[in-house]
Amino acid sequence: MTGFFSWLAGRRQATGAEAAGRAQAGALMATVQATLDDQRRARAVDHRRQIYVQFLEVAEELLLTVPSSGGEEVFTSLAPRLATARGAIEIEGPREVARAAKEYMNGLLVGGRTRHCFGEQGPQRVADLRLAYLAVMRRALNEA
Repeated sequence: MTGFFSWLAGRRQATGAEAAGRAQAGALMATVQATLDDQRRARAVDHRRQIYVQFLEVAEELLLTVPSSGGEEVFTSLAPRLATARGAIEIEGPREVARAAKEYMNGLLVGGRTRHCFGEQGPQRVADLRLAYLAVMRRALNEA
């Protein structure tokens, strides 16, 4: 009879050890998955940041070169690059960043086309659009 109880106790101990091992493996898998999710999220944020910065770089180039050069050639070469960069923002989102980028681009392109220091909108309007884009962009990156 004592052998039976020893066997039963051993069996319970083995079942408990198996359950503990499964729980430990599950916790390890959850930790690994959380780490992978964090890395994936960080890569996505970095990708968005690169797209936002590409748009900003072309916008800054347009902002700095067109009024000083007054050249239609410069405007003609930068406007399509700006539109392409904004299209990438449309794809990446979020909607608020895409909207701010579109407004900033429109302010630059309308003003740049007139070649009079950003036209009727004036340089302050373009500066305000730039700051609005930057604020929405930063908010989107911080919330991601």
